[in-house]
Amino acid sequence: MRDLAAPFLTEVRTLLRLPGANDRAVAKALLHRFDDDLYGTVQALRKRLGRLGLQKLRPDLVILDEFQRFFEILEPFRGTADDATQPPPPTEDEAPADTDEDEDANGLLRLLLDARGEEAGPAILLLSATPYRPPAGGIDGAGLGHYEQFFRLLEFLHGAQAKIEVPALRTLFRRYGTLLREASPGETEVLQLRDDIQDRLFRVIARTERAGLLGADARSTAPERRPVGLHADDVRIYRHLWASASEEDQSAVTPYWSSIPYPLQMMDQGYLLQKRARPAPLVASSERTLLLRARQVRRYEDLAPPHPRMRTLLDEVGGPLLGLPWLPPSLPWWPLDGRFREAADQASRTGGLSKVLLFSRFRAVPRAVASLLSYESERRVYAEARDRGRSYDYNARRRGGRDEEGTPEPDLEALPAPSFNWQSRQRETGERDLDHALLSLFIPAPRLGEIGDPQRIAGFARGDLRRSDAIEAVLAELQRCLAGQGSEVRVRQGGRPGQAWRALICLERRHEPTWPLFREALEGWADQTKNQVAKAVVRTWLREAQTAGALGREPISITENDLEELAELALVGPGVVLHRASKRVFGSACDARLRMRRSVDIALGALRTYLDEPEFHLTLAVRGRATLNHPDNVRKAIWHGNFEAVLDEYFAIHAGLGAQHIDPGRERKALDALEQALAIRVSSIQAKSLEGTDAPAFRLRCHAAMPFGLSPEKEERSDDDRPETRPDALRQAYNSPFRPFVLATTSIGQEGLDFHVYCDRLVHWDLPSSPVDLEQRDGRINRYGGLAIRKVLARPYAEHVAPIPVEGSPWLALSRSLPETCEGMAPWWGTEGAVIRRSVFLPPLARQEGELDRLLASLSHYRLALGQSDPEQLLRALHRRLEGAGTEEARAALHAWLREAQIDLAPVRRGPPPEEGPLS
Repeated sequence: MRDLAAPFLTEVRTLLRLPGANDRAVAKALLHRFDDDLYGTVQALRKRLGRLGLQKLRPDLVILDEFQRFFEILEPFRGTADDATQPPPPTEDEAPADTDEDEDANGLLRLLLDARGEEAGPAILLLSATPYRPPAGGIDGAGLGHYEQFFRLLEFLHGAQAKIEVPALRTLFRRYGTLLREASPGETEVLQLRDDIQDRLFRVIARTERAGLLGADARSTAPERRPVGLHADDVRIYRHLWASASEEDQSAVTPYWSSIPYPLQMMDQGYLLQKRARPAPLVASSERTLLLRARQVRRYEDLAPPHPRMRTLLDEVGGPLLGLPWLPPSLPWWPLDGRFREAADQASRTGGLSKVLLFSRFRAVPRAVASLLSYESERRVYAEARDRGRSYDYNARRRGGRDEEGTPEPDLEALPAPSFNWQSRQRETGERDLDHALLSLFIPAPRLGEIGDPQRIAGFARGDLRRSDAIEAVLAELQRCLAGQGSEVRVRQGGRPGQAWRALICLERRHEPTWPLFREALEGWADQTKNQVAKAVVRTWLREAQTAGALGREPISITENDLEELAELALVGPGVVLHRASKRVFGSACDARLRMRRSVDIALGALRTYLDEPEFHLTLAVRGRATLNHPDNVRKAIWHGNFEAVLDEYFAIHAGLGAQHIDPGRERKALDALEQALAIRVSSIQAKSLEGTDAPAFRLRCHAAMPFGLSPEKEERSDDDRPETRPDALRQAYNSPFRPFVLATTSIGQEGLDFHVYCDRLVHWDLPSSPVDLEQRDGRINRYGGLAIRKVLARPYAEHVAPIPVEGSPWLALSRSLPETCEGMAPWWGTEGAVIRRSVFLPPLARQEGELDRLLASLSHYRLALGQSDPEQLLRALHRRLEGAGTEEARAALHAWLREAQIDLAPVRRGPPPEEGPLS
């Protein structure tokens, strides 16, 4: 990279038109340009740096992923069938001079695609699941642009042979389409045309169909049609929306009403209907049932939204899962208990626990769905407290030791105060012992982790280990280790507890293999933390370590309660479990110093604050207990929810399922991803109030469910001072076992993104207009090593048919024992029994039912429309042929012939093409 510094600085000077300026002047001008146009400047700098890098690297192969997103950049380089009509691409000398955004957009790719001189340029591999797309509607001729784009792509790919190949392909495709419409089933000419087309295309295009290799194991099921009931209030809110909309917007009322819960309140100012609406008056009785009211929200009242799809979604996913701090593992090490078992039992009736990915048409839907589901997750938890005589105020939420919204109403309580916040503990209690207990709870003590490793305990392999037996075994091991400490630590009968932290330090200090790295990590954390209380506590620990064992020092005296505390921390301390899980998966593949340092950072930072969210205080509490003991409840949850098995699965995924060797950089990436997932902040959306012209908007939190890919309005801010969550950070959190459990998005999340790691359930809130888009949505969660696949592979262990491995990571051991078959596609791309669950909510008389029929019919044979000038017209003609077949036998024969006539560009195939879905 040093070789690029000088030429890159020259490029920067050229961009700024400061060829002779000194470095200080260049830096100042660059900062001004950043202020004026940050995005454009970054893009211009990236282009120049990329061009310089390519000139230095001289690659043999360049891979352009998802190239359809910048297809137009390929245009000047296609070997057109009629060169006379195309202007030649400009040479470097002819390229326009640098002006603001400003470098020729094709400059970078010209180095790749327009090889000049005697040397050949690099080979180019274009990757895309959807390099061409059929039209999205039913308008004749709508596919012409797609048709031309497809043949322009062929011109580019064929290069010098385009003059011969592309006209021939156009002719072949025209005849192929005619025969599909008119020929009798069994006609062999269409098969000859298919073969000729395949031969010509296969020279430049290959497309591997997963189903072609996996067969029945990859066969997808049609979405489940979920009828939803229509209530009287649903019709009333439709009438209110119609009466409120301006005359010019009333044509849009029906689609908005059918899709958006509380439409006038959830639409942002980008909706013209909302901007021009004049809300019609409502009688008092209707306000309560038709409007989302701030007072209802503040008192955690049951909303019962007047929207059929929203009610169904709340019934299906608004239960115990949304209140959990993490998704239980697909391979539990011992039986789930508490809230986790409750959530698993409820989900077992519908295919098991999973996150949910929801696609909608309108951007107001993710805002509404995420906020209402998050509200419901809180309401269900706090409603249980109301049964015990405690009522909470939604707006009085404290986090970070401060009130975020204000004081509670007189008859309500503030939400539970933080238990794991250093500053609040000092202010409210003044007891330093509590600070030592907090550090003990989250510290990733390596020696303590070795003592409490559950894999060493009898009964682990059977999967039926009980917490009480595990604690007893760890206690015995602790007593043995402390006895080996000489006279440094003594256990006494009775007395005041609170010295467990000193015994912990003694254990760690005496363990030479890990103490230096542990001490270094503590020192580093104390130096960098800005919290003075936390800094003082850690430095007290370090001073204790320096004086422990000194001549003449009194032995450390701990009570039996302290000893039991140490045993619990060794088994289920969050920080201890984190470090032990990382070490178990990555072993010696990573620098132990890095693991120790990052474990301390995450455990004392993001993990500590994540587990301190107010709603978790009640979610994890023991039912019926009058007072909350959150630290004790967290330790119980670590066991009940199999937190160590959760992290083992998460880290194994990052290490690489099935990989025999782990790249040294993967542990760092896994720990960074975990920290980012845990640090996801609670966001909020603004709901408009319709209770009067002067009534202010109010905020609804999003955490258990979140909208993806939507820019918040200016008034919408996070619930703390951190910056807004970026889409990549939100995706990282969704692809973790932690919140959010529901991700609601639009077409923004439909293509090129992975959401499969902890999700096997898809909800089509609104249907797309194209079968390709339907397939793209499925592709977000039907991917390598997805949750649906891992559930099946882990089933023999989860059901105690096979013993859980007692050495190393159970998930790595499992994955490495599975042979790959079907040319590497099985088991990780598909395996028998792995099911992606898809749902479509259908209110009575909804148009969606007919749209779904059309999409499924098109999906089963839209590949027949490849290369056709009007693919939609061809698909309708084929559908009519199938519908018009006189008998079932005739329909089956036509069906089989069409399947056989499909163009197959797979480089490897096993047997006949599979059935993709219903053709009729």
